[in-house]
Amino acid sequence: MSENKFNLRSTACSMHCSASREFTDSFYLDSMLPGAYLSDNTQTEASPVLEKGVFAVFSQLHPSEKSKVSVINEYKSSIINAGNAAVNACMENLEDQLVRSKNYSFAMVKVKGDVAQIYYKGDCTVYIYRNHKVIPLTDINNKTHKQNNGKFNFTPEFKFVNNDAIILCTGGVKEKLSQNVLAHIMANTSGSKAAAQSIVLSANENHCVEDATAIVIRATEKPARAENKTPSPKSDIAETKVMNKPGNTTKEEKDDSQQQTNYNNFVVSGKNDEAKHLYNAVLNDEDDEDDAESYYLGLSKPAWVIIGILTAALGVIGGLIVLVL
Repeated sequence: MSENKFNLRSTACSMHCSASREFTDSFYLDSMLPGAYLSDNTQTEASPVLEKGVFAVFSQLHPSEKSKVSVINEYKSSIINAGNAAVNACMENLEDQLVRSKNYSFAMVKVKGDVAQIYYKGDCTVYIYRNHKVIPLTDINNKTHKQNNGKFNFTPEFKFVNNDAIILCTGGVKEKLSQNVLAHIMANTSGSKAAAQSIVLSANENHCVEDATAIVIRATEKPARAENKTPSPKSDIAETKVMNKPGNTTKEEKDDSQQQTNYNNFVVSGKNDEAKHLYNAVLNDEDDEDDAESYYLGLSKPAWVIIGILTAALGVIGGLIVLVL
């Protein structure tokens, strides 16, 4: 699956150039369809910023069947993900509905990530604007285009790069505007809306007889996102090694140091050795009972021996006195 590296900004513009013509143009702008013509016989639709989508222009449609192209909505997801088979099913469905538009033409492009593929039939075409030049679809990849049961042609998938633009247009534009003129328009317009409108108006000024419709899709690279980097095990090991270097203090050493600080503070505030003994007894809770007794009574073992001897002697003396009396 291709990563979505680009933001797509797209606009469709269509002009009804001859009121006497029976057939007209239509377009499909990733779920958006043509609205009503304005007073100057133009209509413009701009899509929101997209990461992927399906775009198409149609010509030689009967006015009553312009909205039939909305059938693409049912196949849009499949066209993006599956490709040729989905396009074939979509166009077969559409042809069944275009009863009065037997000679219609179309050009369609699907965009996903940084990959695009083009489908077309008749006099509608697609150009790529790159490095200030407009390249017709027949030059893409320099590969032979294939036919799908004679219903439409399609190109191999191709990748586009930052600041590329894709131009889909009907015969009214193709016949009146050269590649150099299209390149000039693209170079002198900053947005997709201005470019699409300029292309259609320029075709009309050149006295096009057919309707003129253009979709311009500009691709701009997404800004880089700041990544939240998680320290790797290696960095943890390195950090541990640094901490264990001479002059650095480990966590255990910090704990010991803190205990010593607490002890010193306790001695200062305790004022005497008894406090010192009491604090040590708390820290060394594994001392034996004899040692614990010596902390609390302040007597050593020899002292206890002497006391025992004296107590025994006093007992003997006491017994002799009783016997004498």
